[in-house]
Amino acid sequence: MNHIKPSLDPVLACYLQLMNELDNEELVSAFENVVSVYHDAIQPHAAQICNHLKQQYIRLIGQEDDDDGESILAAVASFTSMRRILDAVQSDVTVLRTVENIIYPCLLHSLTADGLDSIEEGVDCITLILYHGYKKPAAGAQGQAGVSEAMWKLFP
Repeated sequence: MNHIKPSLDPVLACYLQLMNELDNEELVSAFENVVSVYHDAIQPHAAQICNHLKQQYIRLIGQEDDDDGESILAAVASFTSMRRILDAVQSDVTVLRTVENIIYPCLLHSLTADGLDSIEEGVDCITLILYHGYKKPAAGAQGQAGVSEAMWKLFP
């Protein structure tokens, strides 16, 4: 585990590139495991990873489901990875806000009729953001505690 940590940047880049080329649920699940194991080192990469996962999710939900549901399963797995990222960055309100802004379109989609396949992950992400968003920023960190206006829009 400690042998990979110094080389985490290229490992994450490789996973993101593979996930971009292959729509595979197992690949995304393996990526989730990397995020879980190295959650303390993910924070500097959280915005980049979530941006990629958001783009992947949007691309996958827009595909015709000709592949026995593999696209939608990979999309849901991408959303689960976003939730793991939120778990990893929960202690830093500033990073949490950045990730919230990035994944907001996915959160919004998960609450629509078309997004019901990912509603559980969406609600979990919303819950994490609401719960941890109230925390006071760490000493020296910037950002405001509280629920953002965008999050309020999720509650009609």
